[in-house]
Amino acid sequence: MSVILTVFHVVCGMAGVGLGAMVLFGLFNGKVLDKFTVLFLQLSLAASIAGLLFQLHPLMPAQKVSMLSVYVSGVAIIAWRKFKLTGVWSAIFAFTATIVLCLDVLMIVIQAFKWIVRVSAYEASQSTSPLLVTQLLVMGLFVVLGVWAARKFSESFSHTV
Repeated sequence: MSVILTVFHVVCGMAGVGLGAMVLFGLFNGKVLDKFTVLFLQLSLAASIAGLLFQLHPLMPAQKVSMLSVYVSGVAIIAWRKFKLTGVWSAIFAFTATIVLCLDVLMIVIQAFKWIVRVSAYEASQSTSPLLVTQLLVMGLFVVLGVWAARKFSESFSHTV
């Protein structure tokens, strides 16, 4: 069961990242790619929920990222479906969709580091964890992309409404 769940989690996460990149590109161009956005959010939620089903105690960092992704996805969906991207909600949608993509990428990074034995051996001999450095770089990149997407999408979307 654990192997099936892991494969499901990773496949959904990787597919979500691919679709999320397309969604992000659309946001940079002021467009919501409806079908891709729905599929991206569905796959991200499926990956996050699968991530929550792994070992329950103690709560692992990957599970915390999965929980955060569920909450951020909820905000993106509310901004899009309930508030119809009006006013500040267009920027909130663009930023939260980007953060969901970031969290999907972080999940893949965590999984990759988990399965690479050589990195674990290297990590034990270093004072700064390569995983932590990688996570900080990914988060920094996506915060910049999220702000940029929010600005570009908000500007473009306000001209089309």
